[in-house]
Amino acid sequence: MTILMMLVFLYVKNGQWIYNYTTIFSFALAKWQAYLETGDEKFTQQLFKIIDFSFKNNVEINYDGIIFLYQNLACAMNQGEALSLLARSYELTNKQEYIDFANKIIKPYEVLIKDYGVKGKKLNVVF
Repeated sequence: MTILMMLVFLYVKNGQWIYNYTTIFSFALAKWQAYLETGDEKFTQQLFKIIDFSFKNNVEINYDGIIFLYQNLACAMNQGEALSLLARSYELTNKQEYIDFANKIIKPYEVLIKDYGVKGKKLNVVF
């Protein structure tokens, strides 16, 4: 990964790295598409590096879930793109650890935003 690509994915704020997970996961999904179009496994290696990154750079939540925060905010798109990436990676590898990780990433969809989930509620309508 080049320095330029890394700058797209993160920046430093108050001395801490801030990861833009949506961009990171979108980059990995583009690598998946390149693999499908070419059959070149070099693209899957980049995909797996980002999967490894996601295993190491997440927040475990007290309801046994995993969340990818952006500036301390939960984002359903981060969760959804991570799930999409794991599903594709599982298709290639059949690694149970990807399913287990995905099950933890799904949990924030069942928890309200105020409790560090991604489920919203407004005017008594849950979304």
